[in-house]
Amino acid sequence: MTRITLIAAAALVVVTVVIARQFGGGVPDHATGETVTSAAGTRGPEIESAGLCPWRSPVEDREALFPGADRAEQHLLILSDLRLEVLRHLDPGAVIDANGIYSYRVFRGNERAGTVFTQRVRGEYGALEYVLAMGRDGRIAGLRLQSLREPNATARALESPTWRQAFVGKTMDSPLRLGLDLPQVPTAAQPTTEALLVSLRRLVAEATVAQARGR
Repeated sequence: MTRITLIAAAALVVVTVVIARQFGGGVPDHATGETVTSAAGTRGPEIESAGLCPWRSPVEDREALFPGADRAEQHLLILSDLRLEVLRHLDPGAVIDANGIYSYRVFRGNERAGTVFTQRVRGEYGALEYVLAMGRDGRIAGLRLQSLREPNATARALESPTWRQAFVGKTMDSPLRLGLDLPQVPTAAQPTTEALLVSLRRLVAEATVAQARGR
């Protein structure tokens, strides 16, 4: 093998790794029984890409978040060209840490009921994964946690139906802040809760801007 061939092969490996790290490798459908329109995978065992997070309980979540819904279509929502517009709706210093996120368009028959998004954030004790449902009107339809490693006191606070219900009806223009438009949580739960809320504020803005662009 010539030196030029070796250099070309090495360059190809580097490009492949960069692409894989950006969008994730190919992964089987995470929503069992769902129609997959486009998919991408996560990069490894760590808390990698916030947006490329699988939907672990699609049927149960779908029925809870959009009663009567009977199917969902998985898409990879590209955000790279929407960054500046999304950032205008966030706090100064906010960042968008993914160029693409999973979205699941949920249907009742032929009628689209809304969209589900899955995200992964870094909690105080490890990864926390959540499922956010957005209605066609740009309002939050529901919030569910699908994975967390927090102590019992924090888990109880975040999984409280009353606390999660407080998100319903909120929009991109809502503060989504503890003690303002959301109930307070115990002091021990606040670091992880704040990390969750930073992610939620960003995701709601991303979802709303994308929907306004017809995506």
